[in-house]
Amino acid sequence: MKKAVAASVLFVAAPVFGQDGFKGNPPGLYLSFSALAVFTEDSGLRDNTGGAIDAALAGIGLMTSDLTAELSTGIGLRAGVGYTFPAPESPVALTLELEYLFQSADFESISSPIGSLTADGNNYSNSIMGNLILDFDIVSGFGVYVGGGVGVTVVSADLSNIGGVVTFLGRDEDTKFAWQVLGGLKYAIDEHWVVFLGGRYFDAGDVNFATLGGEYKSLSIELGFRYYF
Repeated sequence: MKKAVAASVLFVAAPVFGQDGFKGNPPGLYLSFSALAVFTEDSGLRDNTGGAIDAALAGIGLMTSDLTAELSTGIGLRAGVGYTFPAPESPVALTLELEYLFQSADFESISSPIGSLTADGNNYSNSIMGNLILDFDIVSGFGVYVGGGVGVTVVSADLSNIGGVVTFLGRDEDTKFAWQVLGGLKYAIDEHWVVFLGGRYFDAGDVNFATLGGEYKSLSIELGFRYYF
């Protein structure tokens, strides 16, 4: 399912230029907001307690290395400020953007060799990202955008139950370097408003908490707008 989502939202359409009614992307300073549907990738788990969690799981014949955390579809919000450099003679404009990104999802279950185990808790992140985006104008306000960014994220988790055996792991967080790629469709309504529908892949790599370790990666679909001043 995630591969299908990725194929459908992370793309670059081929620009078509020189048609009547061409209207380009507005240049200048803007504010941007969007809402996201977040698909957090499943993550293998590691015991960071020196063996305490593995000892508790031994009663049902498991170790943390046997476990994979599965998360439900989550939500996200982002807000950004950016600047699109004027490109009056070109259909391609360069945009620089600084954004705050929030992503959240609940633990759904823990897969194991003996079947699916219960899991309670949530996983979320707060990120500050700097993005470089290329805006391609097509015709009559329609266009595409593609870009990427780097930044820092604080990943937090509260996994309070694994199969009814490990009953309290507590909330913890880890600060990580993160990177992302993004792309999608956009439409310039007028010289102030641009709406967009796109997707992004976000990767913070390995995260380590006092109790458990794993990976934090996500794929998101987002709907939002830019307002140019």
